[in-house]
Amino acid sequence: MQGATVPRSDFYGWKLLAAFWLVLFVNLAFPAYGSGVINTYMAEDLHLSRQMVGLPYSVYLLMSGLPGPIAALIVNRRGIRFAIALGGGLVMAGSLAMALFVSSGAGAVLAFGVVVGGGVAIGGAVATQTGVARWFVRRRSLALAILLSGGGFGGFAASRLLDATIRAAHGNWRAGWWLVLGLSFLATLIGALCSREHPQDLGQQPDGGPARSPQERPRDRAPPRASEADATGAGPPCEAPQAPALPRLPAHVTTETWSFGEAIRTPALWGLFAGALGVSAAFAMLIAHGGEHLKDLGHPISAAALAISTMTLSSLLAKAVVAALGDRIDPRYIWAAFTAICGVGVALAIGARSTLQLYLFALCIGSGFGGMMVCLMAVLSNYYGLKAYASIVGLAIAIQTTVSSIAPYVAGLLYDRTGTYTVAFYFVAAVCFAGAAILLLIRPPRRGRGAVFAGPRTDAAS
Repeated sequence: MQGATVPRSDFYGWKLLAAFWLVLFVNLAFPAYGSGVINTYMAEDLHLSRQMVGLPYSVYLLMSGLPGPIAALIVNRRGIRFAIALGGGLVMAGSLAMALFVSSGAGAVLAFGVVVGGGVAIGGAVATQTGVARWFVRRRSLALAILLSGGGFGGFAASRLLDATIRAAHGNWRAGWWLVLGLSFLATLIGALCSREHPQDLGQQPDGGPARSPQERPRDRAPPRASEADATGAGPPCEAPQAPALPRLPAHVTTETWSFGEAIRTPALWGLFAGALGVSAAFAMLIAHGGEHLKDLGHPISAAALAISTMTLSSLLAKAVVAALGDRIDPRYIWAAFTAICGVGVALAIGARSTLQLYLFALCIGSGFGGMMVCLMAVLSNYYGLKAYASIVGLAIAIQTTVSSIAPYVAGLLYDRTGTYTVAFYFVAAVCFAGAAILLLIRPPRRGRGAVFAGPRTDAAS
């Protein structure tokens, strides 16, 4: 019947979201967080230096994000299902090489750093987030928050599960990679089989509802707002059939069709990228150097595990906040708040000598990172639409992970020269506060004009 809506339980977007959540839970989180546990056993078995232990993970960070534009190209040309299958295949191939053949640090750099990292880049965040953005519009922040929580839950589970597996195998670190291989096979198979490119492929609309006719449903833009129809001075002919009325989109969700070339020429996009740099650097720096820094402050070695667990859990809480508020207000404001909170956390970490201070700085940095990740992806889709989304996300991830991989090295270099992390921590905290200010000054861009920073606005959408 015309105008009927698809019941919530029949909307395929939620099933798709569950499958993509599993992909991130395994193929993103287990290599990113679990490899630290496996590499500790591997270093002892292969007698690796500390520098060689860290090098595979640095290469992994680069490879998990730097090929983001390539991942976007694959998604745009071959589709989400192909990208998930290819990325998962690389994760499995790298895991198999680690389990069977790697016997040196150089081999780990190639198998884990390059192959597994490349698989995460191609079949992980870019592909799944593009799919979710296509299937959800009015509940996009909620859907992205749920999706990205897969990485948080996976990170919390990976280290414990892999450690138990290796201990059960009497310290054989290769058993951990066999586990990653098996789980990756299941997650990739489910993700690829359940993948659907567009709601229209199943006769649905984003957020649920029957698909409109082909003349009425361009795939890369939302239905026009009433204000846009009024601005033309003429509506549809009186005798034309009316499509079912849809709720008006918020002002910060674009109805324009952006190309990638148009998007990268807007200062707003580069301002959004800049707003993510401080938080990305802070999280990577504390993951890499937090344990040594806490030891310098007099904490036991176990404090590092406590801090990382707190950061992981607080990132999930931040995603819940974005899920609750991000579809009601522009997520950019939530992002700015979490970025400032992260800056406070980095400053607190400098002198975190008590257990309470340890919890506070870990809570601030973890929530800042978790909130930033969801808000970044939501804002990019809200401001620039779906046509350019995969390419923009690929570029964002490439920039973010490059900074993340550089920050631990620079922090260590400064420590070697000054004997303290204070300079590095204060600098990253300042970058966080500057990023929060930039985010507050940005305005949603409009095609055909460059006004993106705060100032007088005369357009109707303001």
